Formats: sequence, C-alpha cells, structure tokens
Amino acid sequence: MSRISLFNDGIKVALPARYPQPSGTQVSLADGIAALQRIKAFMSPRQSNAVSELMHGEEGGFFIAKMIELDRRITDMPVTYEQNEVSDPIAYLHYFMGGSDWYITEKDMEGKGTEQAYGYACLNGDMMNAEFGFISIDELCSIVIRGFMTIDLDFHFDPTPMSVIKTRMGDRYGSHA
Repeated sequence: MSRISLFNDGIKVALPARYPQPSGTQVSLADGIAALQRIKAFMSPRQSNAVSELMHGEEGGFFIAKMIELDRRITDMPVTYEQNEVSDPIAYLHYFMGGSDWYITEKDMEGKGTEQAYGYACLNGDMMNAEFGFISIDELCSIVIRGFMTIDLDFHFDPTPMSVIKTRMGDRYGSHA
C-alpha cells in the first residue's frame, strides 16, 4: 500500500495495491484527462484536482477508467423533464457530505448540464423533509465548509431507481419518504 496526501490538509491516506483493469479494456491517460475535462463541472475543484493527480499515480488505471465511465454516464443521462412521465425515475449521480445526500435524476438541458439539474435531496438524514426538486450542481460543487469539507460526487454509485434508493434510506434513517 502506498500513502499519499490527496488534499492540502497534509493527511496521508493509504491506497490499496494496484486496481485491476477489466480484461480487454484499453484506456490511456490522455483519454482519462479528456474525460475529466468534460465532466469537471460535475465535481468540486478539490475532488477534480485530486483525481487529476491520482490519474498519474499507482492507482491511475482506476481513476482513468472511472472518469471515462462517468463521462459516458453524464453524456447519456436524461435532461430535465425527460423522466417526467416515469413512475420510478433512475438516479444517475449521487453527491454526499456527512449525512446529506443528493441524487440527480436529470441534468440541466442547457449549458454544462449543472445549472438546474433535477433530483432528490435528503439533508442530514431527515426523511420527513426529503424531496424532489431542482438542484444546482454548480452550487453543490462550490460549497466549502470549514475550509476543507466539500460535497463530493460518489464514484462508486451505479444508476439506481429512486424507489430502491428511498427504501435504502428509509432503512438507514428509520422511516420512508
């Protein structure tokens, strides 16, 4: 395991041994950097800077492949109002910080896709007040608390129907919305 500092806080974190590439997959650093540039607006500056650095490191293959995967997902995800008639919309992106979660079901149809996305927000595990609505990804990604905490894009989230997400959240927080 290697230990590196991901941010300017000087705290070293351990990275596991090499991440195996899926067989038959060829990805290059240039492809990963290009994908990161296209989706940079969907991450906080701190997170995108860390990913940029990590793509050059020992675990670079994982981060390169993940940026390419997220680029494809974001490119192909529905834009606002496309899931209006869907009874169980799919969440394509998940943002988190502490006990707060934001699930994005549709990116904005204009601009970078981050100005007025649509999704579900649950702040501090409060299922009673969790709701669907418009979410500014730009605002989420610009929040910095106490000089170092940010809202991050979940790299391990797979597109999931909202009914499944709400059930999981209800199980975790003790009530269903």
